Amino acid sequence: MSDLIQLKGIYKKFESPIFSNFNHAFQQGIFAITGANGIGKSTLLSIISGSLKPDSGEIIICDYDLKKSPIKAKRLLSYVPDHPAFYPFVKGEEFLNFIAGLKKANEALMTILIEKFQLRDSLNLALNEMSLGTQKKVFLTAALMTQPKALVMDEPTNGLDKESREFLIRYLIHNKTSMSAIFSSHDYHFIKQLNANVLELAPNGNSRSLS
Repeated sequence: MSDLIQLKGIYKKFESPIFSNFNHAFQQGIFAITGANGIGKSTLLSIISGSLKPDSGEIIICDYDLKKSPIKAKRLLSYVPDHPAFYPFVKGEEFLNFIAGLKKANEALMTILIEKFQLRDSLNLALNEMSLGTQKKVFLTAALMTQPKALVMDEPTNGLDKESREFLIRYLIHNKTSMSAIFSSHDYHFIKQLNANVLELAPNGNSRSLS
């Protein structure tokens, strides 16, 4: 299997270094990022997604350097943040259509995802009128309908109802050989159900594989 995501020499500092010469490669499969609160899980996912720039280092998405070829790299990548953020007045349907046009999404798959996440009656609402769970389902739909090679999710089950959570599990397992799905979660039952490869972050930007 090939490396779909490569992190090379990642250094990121806020008040003190969060990552220092962090290196890791992700192949096809499902990967859970774990570790203590404040250890840098969300920071790492934001760096991989391109929404946060490292102070130095390289992020390679399917052979495209995220810094040098951001458009090509991001076409292959989808990101679901912990707290979905977009223009709050935009309606759900407008947001999904915008992403579909921007990234040439599979419209048939978008329709299936809308039904599976039970979003049909919520898409006429503005994002700021939705509950956290509904917002999360809209962003999951936007991410999955583009059939990314690199899927990055921060606490994807936060706010999800049981049916949506179970559908997300089935979807990830069914598609794990065609993408690298990386997520952080405190939902250890979710991690276990996915049989995810676990990468535990440790202080000073170190990591160790637990499975």
